[in-house]
Amino acid sequence: MKKTLLDLEKEIKSSQEDARKTRELYELLSSYNAYSILLLEAKREYEEKKAGIKQYYSDSNCYEKQIADLFTQFKNDEFLTGKLKSRINDKDMLFLIDQDTLLRMNSFDIINSNIAGLSNIDYNLLKIKDCKALVYKKRVYCRDPYYCDEHYEEQDAFGLFCGDKLVTPVYQLDSQSKIHDNMDIREILKRQSLDEIYEKITEAKNTKVKKLALTKH
Repeated sequence: MKKTLLDLEKEIKSSQEDARKTRELYELLSSYNAYSILLLEAKREYEEKKAGIKQYYSDSNCYEKQIADLFTQFKNDEFLTGKLKSRINDKDMLFLIDQDTLLRMNSFDIINSNIAGLSNIDYNLLKIKDCKALVYKKRVYCRDPYYCDEHYEEQDAFGLFCGDKLVTPVYQLDSQSKIHDNMDIREILKRQSLDEIYEKITEAKNTKVKKLALTKH
């Protein structure tokens, strides 16, 4: 039987949805690859292995919209999030690797890229001793080009301190930060290894891959 125009319209809509899913699937898998590479680099540094990672990985761009989906398997006591005061697009995730080590994973949107939605990701391993989450006052530079106004003002901020030393960037204060004020980081975060973090990201990736299954024509 020949296809009618109505059948063709339905097929076009289905094909467009498959194209959207395919693009989202590519962005998800590419972002997953990017975080896998990042965690591999962190693990080698953590274990003090000197061998560098061979830079032959392809399709490992990270896409901002996919980051949240990759971290859906983590509970509130397994990581802390923070937005940097110094840069609006910068976001951090903090994980307790062992009693003396934090993993900081940073991401920010690449505004000037010719590929829409790209994010840059990086990590740091932070050595800690007595480490507390604190709400404190920070002197912040403020500028309003419309009114030609430049000044400094005291604002509430949040960060992790070892004694008097700030070991994280200065974060914006939010409702989560207020709850954790003056708490030891080991009371806030559950300890988990780099392998466990990787396994949860993999589980989240696999769950979304199933949701992006293409339509059977």
